This record gives sequence, structure tokens and C-alpha cells, in this order.
Amino acid sequence: MSRISGSSYASKLMGRAGDGSTLSIDFTTGVLDPRITFSRSDATPLATFVNSSGLVTTVATAQAPRFDYDPTTIGTSRGLLIEQASTNVTKYSEKLNEVSVLNAWYGANLNTPTVPVGAPNSPYGTTSVSWKLVANTVNGFHGWRQTTTFTAENYTFSFWAKAAEYDRVILSDLSNSRGACTFVLTGNGTATAIAGTVTPTNLTIVKYGDTGWYRCSFTMLMAANSIGWAIVGYPVGASTSASGASYTGDNVSGVYVTMVQVEVGSSASSYIPTVASPVTRAVDTAIIAAGSNFSSWYTGGTTGT
Repeated sequence: MSRISGSSYASKLMGRAGDGSTLSIDFTTGVLDPRITFSRSDATPLATFVNSSGLVTTVATAQAPRFDYDPTTIGTSRGLLIEQASTNVTKYSEKLNEVSVLNAWYGANLNTPTVPVGAPNSPYGTTSVSWKLVANTVNGFHGWRQTTTFTAENYTFSFWAKAAEYDRVILSDLSNSRGACTFVLTGNGTATAIAGTVTPTNLTIVKYGDTGWYRCSFTMLMAANSIGWAIVGYPVGASTSASGASYTGDNVSGVYVTMVQVEVGSSASSYIPTVASPVTRAVDTAIIAAGSNFSSWYTGGTTGT
């Protein structure tokens, strides 16, 4: 059998056997070729992808294939999304006001986030998870925090952010100054690593059309420890370090943040919503099984490949 696997996009698959038989499959049409058997063991919530309107959305039914689109050049197909399994270890990844549960969200000189009147639509296309992070008036480090028990390996942190009164945001290891990354939420976006005990790598900021939202991500080698990491917006002139951003807030100004993900690996995978515990998205598998769908174009073993 032939198997398409790993973390990638399948856009077109073409092959030619020694006798002139050909295989040609176009994954950019949004329809799965009937010769391919696709599977993914969906949990709840279902797997997500970027649709042709540039919005993050979930598959309509369990185990459905995901035909992903470019979030910056709206309407441009990227093909069939094939990913390895991944687990978002963030709790309440899009309910940033959850403060009543152990190891959920808590603040460091930051007010509990709200979805204010007039909040912009989120990357889902609705306002319901457009959380605004606003610092109090303390002069010092600010951050909206969560404590995670890490193992000693690379983790990728990712989240969506949109400018409000501030147009920059930082995610840092507020408890141990392990490292941080700043993101400027204008133009095509800018990402800058701040070294602490380690230096963050694989900095990425992806602009989502003209919505003002950016998906920000970076990778950092974590220690086998419980670490309190934090996100916060900050003004020009704030002091930034591996611990975060230090400034005097005003109880009004901030940035919008939503859909937070922390996962093992060196890049951000598709978004995995969570509630009270981590959630795993299963591996995508696309197969052309042995039989007529395979033998019609492949004659390996007798006449070569």
C-alpha cells in the first residue's frame, strides 16, 4: 500500500509506472479522491483547520479529512492537511477567564480577562473568545499565567493576538526567566527572541488576512519542572526580559489574546481546543490500499517501479 503521513500538506500526487500507467490526484479541489481511505480518531472537540474564508473552524463530522487554506492569502488552498498526533497541554485554551480551577489561569498584576462590548471577531469569526488582557496600575511585571508540568524537551507555544491600545505582546517564563518571545502586531508582524536560561527558536508570526489577528509561536527547551508561563500586551517603552514585560498599567489598555496552545515539538500544529484537561488530536492517515485502486497504476515487483 501507499501511505501519506507526517506533518505536511498534500497538494498533488503524481506517479508513473514502467508500463506507462499513471496516478494523478489533486488535493486542492477540497474533495478527497475515492481511491484514498482517510482516517483520524477524533476526540471531542473535533479537529480544526483554516477554511476558505481564512477562519479557524472544526470538521463537520468525526474523522473527516481537512482541506486547509492559507490564512494570509485568503482562498488559496494548501491541500489535504496531514498531521502527526499532538497534545495541547494548556487548560481552558480559549476560556481565559477561568480562574476557579486548580492550575487554570491566574494573574500577575493583571485583571481577569473579559470579552468587552465591541470586541472584535475572533479567528473563529465570532466575538465569544476575544479576550482582552489588561494590566492593573502596579509598576512591575504583568502577565496572565498558567502553570504547566513540563518534561525536559522542546515545546512550542502558540496563541492568536490582536492589537488594541497596545500593539505588542510577549509570552515568557515569568517564574524562572527561562526565555521569552515578543511579537509586534502590525504589518506582516515581527517576532523577537529574548534569551534567558535558553534561547527560544523557530519564531513564527502569521497574519490572518485583514482581520488584525496574528498566530504567534515559538519553540523553547523546557526543564522537567512545573513552570508558570505568562502572556501580556505591553506599550512601547516597557522593559522586556526573559521574565516578561515590566511597566505601569492603567486598568484600560491591553491586547486581545485567544486560543492558546502548548505542545511537544518544534512547530505549531493545527489548533486543539481544551477545557479542564489536555486534549490530543490523533494522527491523520491517508492510504491507497492494495487492490484495484493500487494495481491500476503500480506494477512494482514484476515490471519495476
